[in-house]
Amino acid sequence: MGSKTSISFVDLYYWLIENKDFIVGSKLDNIKHKENSFTFSFVKNRKKHHLTMLLPNFLYIDDRAIKTDKFPSNFCMQLRKYLRGKHVLSIEQYQSERILEINFDNYVLIIEFIPPGNVVLVDSLERKIITSLYKHEWKDRKIFPGEIYRYPPRVFSLFNKSVLDLQKIFCTIEKEVVRFLAKDCGFSGLYAEEICFLAKLDKNKLVKELTQGEIDRIVNVTNQIMNKEIDPRIYLESNEMVSFSPFEIRHFSDKKELKMNTFNDVIKTYAKNFQKKIDEKKIKRLEEKQKKIREQQINKLSELLERESKYRKIGELIYQHYAEISGLLNEIISLRENKMKWKDIESRIKSEYQIVKKIEYQKGKVIVSLDGVEFELDFRRSIDENAGEYFNKAKKLKEKMKTLEKIIKEPIKLPEDKHPLSKKLLVKQKIAWYEKFRYFFSSNGFLIISGKDAETNELLIRKYVGKYDLILHADIHGSPFTVIKNDKKVIPLPPETIYEAAQFTAVYSRAWKLKLGSIHVYYFTPDQIVKQGGLPKGSFVIKGKKGWLEKIKLRLSIGIVVSDHYDSVKIVYGPPGVVKKRTPYMITILPGDKKGNELVKEIKTELARKVPVEVRDLVESMPDNKILEIIPYGEGDLVR
Repeated sequence: MGSKTSISFVDLYYWLIENKDFIVGSKLDNIKHKENSFTFSFVKNRKKHHLTMLLPNFLYIDDRAIKTDKFPSNFCMQLRKYLRGKHVLSIEQYQSERILEINFDNYVLIIEFIPPGNVVLVDSLERKIITSLYKHEWKDRKIFPGEIYRYPPRVFSLFNKSVLDLQKIFCTIEKEVVRFLAKDCGFSGLYAEEICFLAKLDKNKLVKELTQGEIDRIVNVTNQIMNKEIDPRIYLESNEMVSFSPFEIRHFSDKKELKMNTFNDVIKTYAKNFQKKIDEKKIKRLEEKQKKIREQQINKLSELLERESKYRKIGELIYQHYAEISGLLNEIISLRENKMKWKDIESRIKSEYQIVKKIEYQKGKVIVSLDGVEFELDFRRSIDENAGEYFNKAKKLKEKMKTLEKIIKEPIKLPEDKHPLSKKLLVKQKIAWYEKFRYFFSSNGFLIISGKDAETNELLIRKYVGKYDLILHADIHGSPFTVIKNDKKVIPLPPETIYEAAQFTAVYSRAWKLKLGSIHVYYFTPDQIVKQGGLPKGSFVIKGKKGWLEKIKLRLSIGIVVSDHYDSVKIVYGPPGVVKKRTPYMITILPGDKKGNELVKEIKTELARKVPVEVRDLVESMPDNKILEIIPYGEGDLVR
């Protein structure tokens, strides 16, 4: 069993027993919020208590509030508007769940510690949602303003059930006892293992195979676990904190213990250590990344130095062999002017000039070798122009080297606040030719490219279409041309790839702006394209028979690919089936009325909710324009 990463409902139950009195009857003085961290500052008897929550992992009362940005978030401002200055009537746990409810006059604040965690404000009369940290829709409930709040599907409760009732239910469950207790009953791994240990059960035994006596022992032990005296402690392995509990864990008898006076102190100490380790790992990953970049910079400098030296040497060699090279270039031009065939020219030149290796007449180049250095000369240009070209190349590389040397001399700096995500190291990367267009790779691995406007449509068709490619266009005025690159000459192209390209074409056509549900898309081969005089830029005439795909639905998915080390994220977009194969963290949009900024905010919120907690702030801090430029015509709606 790995280290404990969050509270269970058992921990929440005992924390409330210990700390309820500090909060009930107190006045909410202030709220602070940053990312998934909250501090609710309560005042009671002139003493302030800071209830800190790190969603969805931990909660504890601290002597200080969390540090936040200069300006509070919109969600924080909403909570302050409704709750600041109000008194707490009660604070309760919802059944055997990781859900905390704080009741005020007219309002209830619901905190869900079930991943990914959420904070929801509802009115106390109808339980109608006023606002929430995250908005989402599931099959059986919606978290949106105006909706009635409904709890998540309940975990299975062992409490208040007879052994006979449990036996009837258990006989159909094909799971190991420890997994059933941990997941289905919500005890978490720690307490599930403890129940099996105390009940003297084989934890890997199937639930359906439990005898009446064994079920009876489980019920007795679970009741004992929920009625213990608080005797809190942290457990250590090799001096590292690995778990905590409000009472002694008997099957941890081999582990070192760190006892504390209160369970709150235990959770607070463990949570801060947990967060510290996460931050240290992020900093270490950032340092390793920066070190790798520095190594790449040094290697690049070495490569530039080598190339600069080579170009300079070639320029010098040209002048050192001025007479010979000048004669060579002049004779090639002279022989060609006398209508001699290139094959004969090459044969004659090689016999007269031992330095010549090859003549590439189509490129206007002659390849020579001098003093062990092989290089090319342009026989259409003078000897001074050839030498000047190499000296200019060396000069440009020298300038690049100066810039790179300056960067390398600067010390690598971590962000001042030691938070690895507060600053980003930007590395300029060379972009591929197709990144000038909209593009994605189909589920079969084909590169699919689409024009962004009339200019890129024209460029795409004129310059980048190959003989074996397939071109698509929506059946509407105002559609991009989309090209399926078929460099491997696959015949026929996979139907899935053609369909995916059709979806991409439909989405970025004017059909999206008109809010159509679907549109026909046709496809054709490059030899069917004719560019007639008088046609506007980006427009072509298509001759011959076209292939058709009918009623293509307008759907576009946007997803987040998370790096293996959780230190970076990347946006991917395209047809839903393609994005789904690349990442589980995705949303889908369709034509709608929501404008850019509003829709981008919803998309970021949904994606941040779906990704692992380690990269949530990377998604939330992502520039809006990165997502906005993906959204067709800058408007739409989320698929619910």
